[in-house]
Amino acid sequence: MEDTRIVEIKHIDGDWHQYDVKLNFAYGWSYLLKSAQNFIDKDLLEVDELIAVNSKGAVQNLTDSLHTNNNTLRKCPEFIVESKALSLAGNSGFIKQPIKVIWFTQTQVMRVFSVMEVSDADLRSFLSNYILVA
Repeated sequence: MEDTRIVEIKHIDGDWHQYDVKLNFAYGWSYLLKSAQNFIDKDLLEVDELIAVNSKGAVQNLTDSLHTNNNTLRKCPEFIVESKALSLAGNSGFIKQPIKVIWFTQTQVMRVFSVMEVSDADLRSFLSNYILVA
């Protein structure tokens, strides 16, 4: 059964494979943090990079803060204030390769990058395991 939360996935080939994922709902900061934590807890073998982009476009690497706070986003003081995007990278246990997932607040869009191409079916299955019900 196809996950109706995923409207479409567009694949863009390059040095990294980029997948633009359109969801059937817009999400905010609270959802983004819960969804990212779900990826951390259930899939990523280790978080290699955590980046937040604020409303003015300033990029902040929060990887050390996440590791200091036992890989728990809600314990990181930087996440009290909403950012416009969050990027999480590490090795996926599910698709067995390095990935990067980017959430964009107040949109219906997620972006996934992988080193090797992932089939549409595998990507949908991967995302269905970790996308939360809004």
